[in-house]
Order: sequence, then structure tokens, then C-alpha cells
Amino acid sequence: MRRYRIIDRCLKNSLRPYPSKKLLLEKMLEAGIDISGFQLDKDINFLRNEEDAPIEYDRKRNGYRYTDPEYSY
Repeated sequence: MRRYRIIDRCLKNSLRPYPSKKLLLEKMLEAGIDISGFQLDKDINFLRNEEDAPIEYDRKRNGYRYTDPEYSY
């Protein structure tokens, strides 16, 4: 649950739009959560598929975003 909240906070942060996978992993470490990139991918896929989170990866900006700016986990 904490990991999902961290992902949500990062995706809603207007000061750092399009957080990269690297930034998301750094924020996890700052919160005392040491996870792999594979686990982060699984968490994002869970949010997309099970929670219907409108998460999209933007290749041009090399980061993630909510396609619906009003969405919050």
C-alpha cells in the first residue's frame, strides 16, 4: 500500500512531471522501501489493471503520468 501511495504522489507532483522509473525507485528508497525495477513494473501494472489507474508511459519524456489529471489512488 505504501508503494502505491508513493507512485501516486510522484505522478501527481506538478513540479516534477513525468517521473522516470529511476526517480520512482529513488523515492521508494527515500521512504525506506528497497524494491527492484521489476517489482516497480508489477506495482504499476497492478494499479493499471486492478485499480483502473490511468497510468501512461511517455517515451518522449521517459516517464509516467496520469492521463486523467483528476485521478488519485
